[in-house]
Amino acid sequence: VNTSNPGKREEYGRYLSTFPLEYSDIDLSEPDADEFTVLAYKAAQVPEGFLVEDSVLRVEGQPEVGVNIRWVVESGQIRQLVGRAASFAVHLGLPYQGSVYHYVGLVEGTLTSPRGSAGFGFDRYFLPRGAHRTLGQEKPLHSNPRYLACLKLMQDKHDHVLKPVPSW
Repeated sequence: VNTSNPGKREEYGRYLSTFPLEYSDIDLSEPDADEFTVLAYKAAQVPEGFLVEDSVLRVEGQPEVGVNIRWVVESGQIRQLVGRAASFAVHLGLPYQGSVYHYVGLVEGTLTSPRGSAGFGFDRYFLPRGAHRTLGQEKPLHSNPRYLACLKLMQDKHDHVLKPVPSW
């Protein structure tokens, strides 16, 4: 798994505990592109068998957010999106034998004022549909897109097979 984030490493360790995991923290560049291209490009930068991730937040009426969520959170612009419907997706890419196997975990919800201190990035703002607590307050497995993507990986149920994008 390629991540330097200790919290994500802990999550992957729990969710993929039946697999022998090895971690890397290769600083991957990202093209300014859609999530499929970003994932295929990241996967081309790591050794075969290493998992890469890209988180995407789709916000109603705001197509520019998507893969740019880190910038939206760090700039504080996420506060302007409170009250909008959103979907939070974690895209996992596994490079294997010249292809990138793509697994998606998706949770629908709403952006709300920040609550809680757990999680990453926008978790404090994301309220899953039907929940009363943000992902920053509580992250049950059925509302965790990272877990849902890992579940698909463990079941070998990929959503797409992509071609690696070796250069950008």
